[in-house]
Amino acid sequence: MGVKHRVKNILNFQKPASWIRVVALIFCIGVALCFLTNPKNSPTPEAAIARALGLAENEITVFGTYETWEDGWYILGFLADHSEARSDLGAALFRREGDQYSLESYYRCKDGAISQDRIVVCSFSKTPSKYDVILSNNENLARIQRTINGVADSSYVGGTIPGMTVLRCPDDQYSSAEFQFYDQSGRQIDDYVASNTMLNRGEYEPKGIVSLALWSSATPGYFLESAVGTTFGIYPERFQVSITDATRAAFVGNVLHENPQYITADVGDRIEIMSSRGENGPEPLTMDVSFYSPRLCYQVLTADGTDTGYRVFRMGGETWIGHWGLYGTAQNGWWCEYIFRVNPSGAGLLGSAILKFAVSGMDSSR
Repeated sequence: MGVKHRVKNILNFQKPASWIRVVALIFCIGVALCFLTNPKNSPTPEAAIARALGLAENEITVFGTYETWEDGWYILGFLADHSEARSDLGAALFRREGDQYSLESYYRCKDGAISQDRIVVCSFSKTPSKYDVILSNNENLARIQRTINGVADSSYVGGTIPGMTVLRCPDDQYSSAEFQFYDQSGRQIDDYVASNTMLNRGEYEPKGIVSLALWSSATPGYFLESAVGTTFGIYPERFQVSITDATRAAFVGNVLHENPQYITADVGDRIEIMSSRGENGPEPLTMDVSFYSPRLCYQVLTADGTDTGYRVFRMGGETWIGHWGLYGTAQNGWWCEYIFRVNPSGAGLLGSAILKFAVSGMDSSR
């Protein structure tokens, strides 16, 4: 076909009839609405829960049974991946309301705990009942054990990898939680997070300065005065930093992270205040906290697991809140901007039945 003939065809082209254009437009609108109401990248509730637990999406069949279960609380004991040698152990607390269910809290023991023959006991209790999630690679030990008025009843995980079991909890809330770790001989392990690890929910106000960046142009006293009116909000559905008109420009606030993750880590004897992420960087600058007991740190992550830089510490009977960030021309310096000693204002107890917890062996300042 010659060029002249093709040009003639183009010039003779007729637009489709009006009704065809209307039908096509309606079809396009319908397709767009389908994508808006059911976007491809929007995870199902099962996938979202599995992702929070560190499970692959093909390992979420256990959650499908929730479609037929009644409203209420459920405890899950799990191994988080198929690799027995590197599998993580964990316990999770779920709640179902209507056609929605959510991961209220979870506790995860990382770094190949199963290969170290460790037994993890996660306890959720409310008088007169107590639930012990006993996690082990020994199928005769791994179970969820319910004790009511001194009478124990167990649901065993069994011999599958990953092993999972779910138990319905008749109580509607849990006022305390204990997390203890044992080896195969039954000896308690003290180098993991101690028992009775609780974090208070609510609003916190700066009370004093624990640490202030060396490069700060403000004195600790002035920086604390500049934070007047600042509040830190710690809730299961949000972590926020709010300021008022009284707050001076030296302190930056108004931060909001919805559906945060609170990752629990053992602090150790020292907290890194300044460190370099390069191979040839200077030695880290640390702060000695060995005289505090217990020492716990909650790393605040976004819903998708991004580090916000915020840390909440339980140091003895004190609560600290600090912020870390990347600095330097190469953005390879991981430095603490400040750590406040804070006072709660109208705080209620926020235990494992509300917060999303995860155990890790990482440094508390990273």
